[in-house]
Amino acid sequence: DAAIDDVKVVCDPLPSATTVSTAATCQTNSYRIPACITRLDTPDVPGPAFKTYQSTSAIKFDYLRPSGKKLDIIGQWHFSVPTAGRYVLWIRAYTFSTPPNIQAQMDSAAAQTWFLPTGHRWQWIAFTGQIYNINRGTHTVTLRQFNSLGVRLRQIILLPKQPVTFGALGLQSQIISDGALSGSTSDSNAQARYGRLHGSGAGQGGWASQVADNAQSLTITLTRPALIYQIATQGRQDVAQWTKSFQLSFGLQKSNKQTYVESGAIRTFTANTDQNTVKINTLSTPILADVIVINPRTWSGRPALRVELYGDYSDSGLCSSPGAPVLSEACSGDANCSMNGNCPTSGVDCSCSLGYHGQRCTSNYCDVDLCINNGTCMAGVSSFHCNCTAGWFGVTCSTPCPTGLFGPGCTQRCQCSNRGTCDAKFGRCTCDPGYAGSSCASRCPTD
Repeated sequence: DAAIDDVKVVCDPLPSATTVSTAATCQTNSYRIPACITRLDTPDVPGPAFKTYQSTSAIKFDYLRPSGKKLDIIGQWHFSVPTAGRYVLWIRAYTFSTPPNIQAQMDSAAAQTWFLPTGHRWQWIAFTGQIYNINRGTHTVTLRQFNSLGVRLRQIILLPKQPVTFGALGLQSQIISDGALSGSTSDSNAQARYGRLHGSGAGQGGWASQVADNAQSLTITLTRPALIYQIATQGRQDVAQWTKSFQLSFGLQKSNKQTYVESGAIRTFTANTDQNTVKINTLSTPILADVIVINPRTWSGRPALRVELYGDYSDSGLCSSPGAPVLSEACSGDANCSMNGNCPTSGVDCSCSLGYHGQRCTSNYCDVDLCINNGTCMAGVSSFHCNCTAGWFGVTCSTPCPTGLFGPGCTQRCQCSNRGTCDAKFGRCTCDPGYAGSSCASRCPTD
């Protein structure tokens, strides 16, 4: 810390991977549960088409069913957005045989029609036809009746199109427990709990199904919802078996699991071509989920997987809405260490669980190295970045240098006089026929 001309500069403490200090007094450990999930039966401003009902199922909940005229406002909901960026609306709806439509409006922008699919079940539906570029602050979402046709609406989410920061959710690091992994069937020497990226050892080199058919799957159940952006896969390390392609299903808060789609069609992800090479697939629209099901479609030998999920847990500030509920557990001491650290006795620092750091043990960046191609992961208090080796750049150093650039992070420009190709690592020029020299500037003599 320093003070110059009565202006005080307060430096943030360096993050610790194990312990942190705080003087806050607390009686509970707590974290906010999916703050971006907003109930539709409690709008900030109800409209003339707003009407609520209660479910007749064993588990009671309220939902709304538009009951006005075309273009009547159903209601308005306020969202507190922590980070400027591109956002997508998701809605949890129950639809019938005829496709219903509603309209969604962000702030004062023009309303856009949202075409909901049929389903005869509750499902989360992304409004991928409209991407909202919004700044940090409070924003208002307005829903209007259009052609509702009996649609039932329960919850709404405003999610980033791409996370600002993201990290491994904890399969490789064992933060996600063995009991969170299950297989439809499992080989006795390749049980589901071994389906973790870079797992190795005889009988511990990955998950493999007991039978080889399209009904097989590996399920990962998280303790709390996460925004999932990427999925990394490998084959089985100890036996020549791997998954060539797979489809993805997900669930949220005990909702019916649904298949991941892009552009209105089920996406089949390209997976692995050998046992050990890591294949990373990026979701064009990240999903908020606490259950992920990976369903192999094609394979070599037998469906087999080692997996890591990349994203951001929902208590990490990825999105929010006013009045988000809090989960807590009793503790005694003088610090709130969230749900990821031991509650300390008076005068003792928080002791974070493996894989977490930060003021309240809520960050887990760089505990699993996300940077590939020999990049170095650099952790921040609530983020990470990769220092890429020469020839690579990107969030995880996964992208080779574009033509004409070289060096660490691809920050240097090649000097090959447009008469040769440049080595992306060191910038050396391989000259075109007829040219020579370190920069290919000299024409070769002719006889």
